[in-house]
Amino acid sequence: MKQTRKKHGAAFKAKVALAAIKGDRTVAELASAYGVHPNQIYAWKKQLLDGATSVFDGGVATAEGTAGEAQVDLLYRQIGQLKVENDLYEEFRVKQDTFLGSVTVPLLRPGLVTVAASRGETVRTGRRPPP
Repeated sequence: MKQTRKKHGAAFKAKVALAAIKGDRTVAELASAYGVHPNQIYAWKKQLLDGATSVFDGGVATAEGTAGEAQVDLLYRQIGQLKVENDLYEEFRVKQDTFLGSVTVPLLRPGLVTVAASRGETVRTGRRPPP
């Protein structure tokens, strides 16, 4: 019969790791008392000791800071992409008489203008594209 893996909560892990740090009982005794493998207790103890400084340094703020940095990075990439598209659009708009004749650029979808301008193609249309 196959056993499913146990999922221990943070409170349980902290309680076992603190009991291991106290040192009044051996890890083998703690393992049998809590029903956890000794290697797991060592891992939780190490994790608790490594993360103890973040409690006093504001560990929550550092986690939010990394998430904020990732968001800022994503936004900068989007700004860069939009700037390139805008530059292509402006370049194409200046040359609209050459490429389009009497059709004005706002009648075209910006995606078409950007793709056509990047390929160096001429876009000619006599009717408004569907929405």
